[in-house]
Amino acid sequence: MIEVKDIRRRFGSQQVLDGVDFTLEQATLGVLFGPSGCGKSTLLRIIAGLETPDSGSLSIAGRRVAADGVNTIAPEARRVGLVFQDLALFPHLTVARNIEYGLRDSNGRTKRVEEMLSLTRLGHLRDRLPHQLSGGEQQRVAVARALAPRPDLLLLDEPFANLDAELRSTVRTELVELLKGTGTTTIMVTHDREEALSSAEHLLVMSDGRLLQQGPPRTLYESPNSMEAAFLLGDGNLLKGTITSGRATCCLGTIEAAGQPDGPCRIFVRSEHVAIEAADGGPGRVEGGAYYGHDSVASIRFDDGGCIQARLPHGRVPDRGSSVAVRLEGPCTFFAPSTENSD
Repeated sequence: MIEVKDIRRRFGSQQVLDGVDFTLEQATLGVLFGPSGCGKSTLLRIIAGLETPDSGSLSIAGRRVAADGVNTIAPEARRVGLVFQDLALFPHLTVARNIEYGLRDSNGRTKRVEEMLSLTRLGHLRDRLPHQLSGGEQQRVAVARALAPRPDLLLLDEPFANLDAELRSTVRTELVELLKGTGTTTIMVTHDREEALSSAEHLLVMSDGRLLQQGPPRTLYESPNSMEAAFLLGDGNLLKGTITSGRATCCLGTIEAAGQPDGPCRIFVRSEHVAIEAADGGPGRVEGGAYYGHDSVASIRFDDGGCIQARLPHGRVPDRGSSVAVRLEGPCTFFAPSTENSD
């Protein structure tokens, strides 16, 4: 559906996008995830045609829409729907009129508006003005207006940023189900880690204008290809280890390391993959903890001065100062010792 090749964009002396490449298949929900200022929204605006890349090429539904620093197809001819962060609803138009606004062809206009009202469950609000709607209802109006012209691609720029935490989760779930149900090819931008992992079918992790890694969310979370991608996607521990004949030795004991070269290494372990149990004389000592309700995090200090974080289920917090045995329960990722970044 969309093919992005070596897209670059510079604003003055700042390289905002630095050779971004990816392909997104039809009827897939892709999520651009990364910290604020990493280039996500600029890339989205280039795809929409609101910005022009300095170099590279972009194709949507088999049509080349930008190449060699030129937009070859205008934004209005790209068959791309765009939902802005502020939604940009017309305050003086009703729900039905807002949805109708994007339909240029008068034939079947009324029928299409009714279809969108039904699809987004807004029929009973058709005559309301935007200020008379909740945040979630406004969100559905914006999406209905973008979907009404039957775009080849839908772009969502931080669509839930203005919603409170409780409403945000509910609206996100509803919207994701709606888009997957309609088979709409979608690219959503977010800097929210939970939002990215829970929404994406194809996750694209960005930093400093570069695409670090892409693929299924679970694959990226459990098998990051760099320390930067690893820590962007969640908490973890960076452990010192040594590999000998396919086995790595570290503070968690001995770990399978088939195919890894012998020598010193760094081992990245997610906090929830560290298990602990009370053990008199155990190698670790509980140094502190934090309770979060659904789970807790314990800090474990070892005799050699090393420290790891363990995320524990059921919110149980071990007693400070207690001795524990520690083991790995889950996947881990090996990096060369030069890739040292535990922040």
